Amino acid sequence: TISYLGSKGTHLYSPPLDVNYPSTATIAQELSQGLDPSASVPDPFGRVNANGTPFTTTLQNLARPYPTLGDIFLAGSTHSNSIYHAGAVEIERRYNRGLGIRFNYTWSKSIDDSSDSNLDGTSLGNFGATYVENPNNLKQERSVSTYDARHRFNLVSNWDLPMGQGRLLFHGAGKFADALIGGWQLNGIETLRSGYPLSVILGNTNGLPSY
Repeated sequence: TISYLGSKGTHLYSPPLDVNYPSTATIAQELSQGLDPSASVPDPFGRVNANGTPFTTTLQNLARPYPTLGDIFLAGSTHSNSIYHAGAVEIERRYNRGLGIRFNYTWSKSIDDSSDSNLDGTSLGNFGATYVENPNNLKQERSVSTYDARHRFNLVSNWDLPMGQGRLLFHGAGKFADALIGGWQLNGIETLRSGYPLSVILGNTNGLPSY
């Protein structure tokens, strides 16, 4: 048999989103000017500590929507989406003369914008961190899922061993011998699949926060 499988996920649970993320456009402009976004600068808001010493801040923080605050994570949002397509081929030898075999192959592709995420930023399936690169543009996160396995082969077999009374082997066995050697089966399940995609980690944050 040949079949198609598909699914679409909308408004899925999302990883924590930093609603006070620095403007990537501002950071890019600073980098083009040769500035270091992580460099300390005098606080333009005139804040001082308990001893009256002026605060310093960073260009990165000044690029935030609320520059006097740090990261503000919004948890529990449902802005994520997914889509899955698969084609499957199955060949089956129905149980006959003590032998049954079923083989299937699936070619699939899973795409989403926040694979396997939970509230502490680690994946439920141990595939890696799931914080988004730019909370202001989730479309940039759209890619193959971290658990995407493009190819999958499954083989299931069942063989009723031809031994014992009335069987090909030891067909003349007595009741006691038949109780020992008759009624045995061999069953096998074999699964082969391709590996998961390689998750690339940003080595140089270029002045943007890293989590």
